[in-house]
Amino acid sequence: MFSRSYHGGMRSGWAEVFWSILTTVVTVIAMTAYIVWTLRTPGFGAPGFVALGALLLMGFVLKGQFDHARMSKPLPPWFVTMVFHRVEIELQHIEACREEVESMLHTEVRRLEQRLHSEADRMEEDERLELYEHHEDTHWELSAVFPRLIRNSMFVTTYTFLEWGLLQLCAVLAQIRPSAISVKDLQGRPIEQARAYIAKVQGIAFPADTAEWQAIAIYRQIRNVIVHRNAIVTKGDNVIRQFIEKNPAFAAINQHGHLTIHSEGCRNTTNTIRAFFKLVFGRAFDHVKPPSK
Repeated sequence: MFSRSYHGGMRSGWAEVFWSILTTVVTVIAMTAYIVWTLRTPGFGAPGFVALGALLLMGFVLKGQFDHARMSKPLPPWFVTMVFHRVEIELQHIEACREEVESMLHTEVRRLEQRLHSEADRMEEDERLELYEHHEDTHWELSAVFPRLIRNSMFVTTYTFLEWGLLQLCAVLAQIRPSAISVKDLQGRPIEQARAYIAKVQGIAFPADTAEWQAIAIYRQIRNVIVHRNAIVTKGDNVIRQFIEKNPAFAAINQHGHLTIHSEGCRNTTNTIRAFFKLVFGRAFDHVKPPSK
């Protein structure tokens, strides 16, 4: 995976750090032994405090050596793959959380319905109607309101995670191939900054011409409607309306313009963003990995 020259450079650089750290550790051990001996000797006095201060100083020096070892050397290219796996796991957690909460809500709806039917069987017609009316709002919340809130919220969370994942990729690329230009130096929103950094600063072909990125552009508009207008779609939101007309399993818009993301829509969003991450992380790794001999 890595060229021999790359490994050689890493060995020589880390060797210097290793011997520096080893020297500091030996010094700390010797100073600790001296302090222990001094504490057991009557008249601890100034020499002991001086030694204790020197020990603390050596501790800071040791920490500095570790920080230098961590920060001064470029990360190996396989860190791109490691970050991708972390991103993939987090996406799985988001999807699993949504499915678990929806399952719990569905169970509560069935439990409520079974309890009401059991009680209603022992009642007269008037009492039965009163019972159903009394629990009508609870049933509506469990079966419609809460699932809609969960799906819309998880949709926004998934889209926000796209931003985080791209910034994580930029961060690891900056440590593999450092540049004088950082993500924060670029203009635009975080996703636009990440796209510009990946494409223009790192020279990686950003997958903007893919079906995944085109879908993500529509997700951005849906996200803005949910966040800024409480999921109310106006007549001017033609892109969103056309997208839902073509993909009725993704979401629905009622007569009042209220948008509800379906379970399938959340699942498609997660799968699309996962596929996009696979593309962009794959291109990034191919770009930074050492050439094979």
